[in-house]
Amino acid sequence: MALRRCLRCERIYCFSDEEERPCRYHPGSFKGRGVAKMWSCCRDPFASAIGCKVGTHIEDVDATAM
Repeated sequence: MALRRCLRCERIYCFSDEEERPCRYHPGSFKGRGVAKMWSCCRDPFASAIGCKVGTHIEDVDATAM
């Protein structure tokens, strides 16, 4: 059971878990000024908001190698 880190959602996942726990991520970026910050993809104002898109995990090879 090899653990990997996802490049999109930054979670640790197991390859066999991928169907059970899909990747939830924001394809946009969190930007703005002062209190007017939000995700560019869904306009959610919270930086810690759960991702607005669902997809497959993409392994962060550099992080996994550590």
